Amino acid sequence: MFRLDEGPKVYLHREPIDFRLNINGLSVLVEQGLGLDAFASCVYVFSNRRRNQVKILGWDRNGFWLLLKRLDKRQLFAAKSEVSGLHQMDMFFNEAEAEGASTQAAAEETDDDKIDVPAHKRAKRGPKALDPALPREVVRHELPEGERVCPHDGTRLSEIGVEVSEQLDIVPQQVRVIATSG
Repeated sequence: MFRLDEGPKVYLHREPIDFRLNINGLSVLVEQGLGLDAFASCVYVFSNRRRNQVKILGWDRNGFWLLLKRLDKRQLFAAKSEVSGLHQMDMFFNEAEAEGASTQAAAEETDDDKIDVPAHKRAKRGPKALDPALPREVVRHELPEGERVCPHDGTRLSEIGVEVSEQLDIVPQQVRVIATSG
């Protein structure tokens, strides 16, 4: 267990970091990115891109410690190297935000965009289908007549399938879909 006294300064890193960084990566970021001493009696606070988690790095007499905190309702905003006192640490260590928090279901989404997985529904992966009402321009790539013959036995080749990819092409004052097959 660790304890924060009024002595250590708290540095808040403003830009989001890659949350896969461990103690070594964060200490290098403190020294090279912030230009500070990672072994000082300071606390360094980092956040992820969504600003819903923080990592807090500190040095104790016998090594580093790293604390990960998930912020349920609050987000972290601060200047890049803002020094704050212990009174601002309540924002990260206060467990009261969990008490009394009402859990409300997120906006219900259609079942067409969900896949049933035990205990929850997962959104389908991949690009969404383009609106079928949009005008389409079909571009077809075909083999020349001379290449539609099998080189081994001379029989005529027949089409066994078509691969179609669509891309949304936005022209000023005009929106259309180009369907490419071949």
